[in-house]
Amino acid sequence: MSHVDFCLIADHNSDRRNGLKEKIASYKLSSTVVQAINCGHGLLYLTQCSDKVIGKQVVVILNSKTPIMGGIEFLRELKKCEVQYNADTLKIVVLEDGLSDEDKKEYETYGVVDFMDCNLEDDDLELQLKNIFKKPRTKRAEDSITKMRKIANTSEESSRDLESKQVYMIPNSNVG
Repeated sequence: MSHVDFCLIADHNSDRRNGLKEKIASYKLSSTVVQAINCGHGLLYLTQCSDKVIGKQVVVILNSKTPIMGGIEFLRELKKCEVQYNADTLKIVVLEDGLSDEDKKEYETYGVVDFMDCNLEDDDLELQLKNIFKKPRTKRAEDSITKMRKIANTSEESSRDLESKQVYMIPNSNVG
């Protein structure tokens, strides 16, 4: 079973958030699990505590419909950021059932690696969590990361630098 250094769960449903945290801890999937009440707070945590997660294996589980900032808004802001996260070590999972295929395609363009049903039974939840924590990037996620790098590049030198580091951009800690 794979193990990651850090997991962030952004969900407005405290029972589900606490349940996921307990399951992740009991399955020993992550050494650190942090909870956020919405995606905005999750982004703020990643921004202000980037020194704790940069260069580590990170899984972010987002509820796509949290108040204040939902999953897509989180991903749009993540794309604009200045702090660098390694794309090979950051896995983003959307926690929401009932998403249309069109919604899922939009999430995948931002590098989302999986979608998780909110109402899984314990056995199904264990299997899905274990798969998520070891799941490789999809082809669509890799294409999205490549496209994002091209957009972010302003010079040939920065292009080579970004390609060699395979990064995500995250805002610096001056977020208001």
